[in-house]
Amino acid sequence: MKKWINRKKVAIIVGIIVLLSGGLFTYYAIEERGRRDREVIALEGERIANAYLRVNVAFNMVSISGRDRELLIEQGIVIGLMRDIWMVYLNFPELGWWDFADSSLNPAFYLSLRFYENRTGVYLSYEKAMDYFSQEFEPDGSLRLYNNGNHPEIEAFVDWFWENKAEFDEFQNRMRQLLFDYFNANESAREMGTIFRLSPQMLDALARAEADPGYVLDLTSLREQGY
Repeated sequence: MKKWINRKKVAIIVGIIVLLSGGLFTYYAIEERGRRDREVIALEGERIANAYLRVNVAFNMVSISGRDRELLIEQGIVIGLMRDIWMVYLNFPELGWWDFADSSLNPAFYLSLRFYENRTGVYLSYEKAMDYFSQEFEPDGSLRLYNNGNHPEIEAFVDWFWENKAEFDEFQNRMRQLLFDYFNANESAREMGTIFRLSPQMLDALARAEADPGYVLDLTSLREQGY
């Protein structure tokens, strides 16, 4: 009788140990799966945030001159804000975030395209780039990211820009200097204002002058022609 009771106690203890072990195993398995899921979510968020950051910088909607990407992230430039910059900046020009003569043109955006063309010979139209930004989502409901495989021309531009973004500030400075020199030589043209108030045709002419020192810049004639 005593032996049977002892065996029963042992069986109960073993059963408890098995249950506890199984419970601990299940707990750690669930915790490990949760940890992996959190890592996947974090990596996915990082990937999306990085895509928004890269496309915003490439199209000159936000500058990271003198600061690296990690510093921007630390300072709060995260996915929500980068998405907001992308959507609001382009879709609500009536907010008056910039001052330019042609309300259909974002000159900062346009300059990045001219920089690309000057350095590579590849022409990406302003209309095509703007069309990319016209929707936040793809037809299948997924986020419209420049590198999702659906926008090869945009992806080629953004990837190239990030390899050459350090030179973009120099390009803009040269463009401004050309305009300054033109105003000095043509005093009546000063009323055109800053580079951001020039028409697309004038910006094209400036970009051509930046690429070709022999090109004769004539913004006055363009203005007289209605450009």
